[in-house]
Amino acid sequence: MKRIILIIVIVLNISTLFSQTVFDALKTTQTEISGTARYMGLAGAFGALGGDASAIKDNPAGLGIFRKSEITGTMDVLMQTHKSDWNVLKANNNLYKVGFNNFSYVAVVPTWRSESGYNGLQSSNFSFSYNKLKNFNRQMNIQGGASSSSMTDYFANFTKKLSNNELEYDNYPTSKYSSVFDNVSIPWMSAMAHYGRLIGVVNDSTGNFLGWGSVLDKDEKITPSYTLEELGSVNEYSFGWSGNFSNRFFVGATINLQSIYYQADSKYSENFEKGGNMLLDNRIITEGTGVNFKLGAIVVPVDFIRFGASIQTPMLYSLNLYNSGILNFNSS
Repeated sequence: MKRIILIIVIVLNISTLFSQTVFDALKTTQTEISGTARYMGLAGAFGALGGDASAIKDNPAGLGIFRKSEITGTMDVLMQTHKSDWNVLKANNNLYKVGFNNFSYVAVVPTWRSESGYNGLQSSNFSFSYNKLKNFNRQMNIQGGASSSSMTDYFANFTKKLSNNELEYDNYPTSKYSSVFDNVSIPWMSAMAHYGRLIGVVNDSTGNFLGWGSVLDKDEKITPSYTLEELGSVNEYSFGWSGNFSNRFFVGATINLQSIYYQADSKYSENFEKGGNMLLDNRIITEGTGVNFKLGAIVVPVDFIRFGASIQTPMLYSLNLYNSGILNFNSS
């Protein structure tokens, strides 16, 4: 006899992120389908099915489906290939990493009703699980051919109408700022480009200040290159409980703690046609923690139909963002 199982999933997902930037929000909320091989093979469609360690993070009631205690763990392999074509010049980069994305322990504690045949609470199940919700590891390398567009032009345009005095604050000991880098109203890229002598003052014929311009000659070409390396992950640690009532109704709850770490190191360089070069080295680090709660239920009115629903509180994050930049410039 062929049995057809109809699984109906209802997910009420309410999420709010208190973050410093939109960039942080996108990095932390757009998670991936990861977990056990079985869970990933079904694209995470376990909200009403349960009985899988990775499904607990979607619907805590799925923990109640377990009949025996178990320990599970899953490893994965990250394979990335990157190819670029920039001004006729081609480059490629490959990345291979072995990771550990899931571990869980499920403890099934039967009650006396499970052996006596009475209806009611059949078992209380407890769990601890670790899931890697997102893997940030990525790297790329781009090499470009000769170009007439330089980052120094961008620096000059970005600086716009800032006066030369505003970028020379460290020449004024009586100022409330010890240097231009302490002045939060001055963009750090403008300050670095000025001190790196990559931009210069542009005056009109009468000596009036017009703005800033690149120190490169108008017809001078540059050869650019860019590398980016990202690392880090979003990890979730969950502690859960679920009850099995008469093998027909399952309820569960979890408290979930998240740890976030993201680091991006980028290097942009230009070799100047008439001699000299520049290297801009940036680092961004975002790290923090988060906490939320999840509730779920699964109803099995008949053996071949399951209804599942879950709801979670907003994830409350506390994030710290660190930025640093180094600019090196060599002239001919």
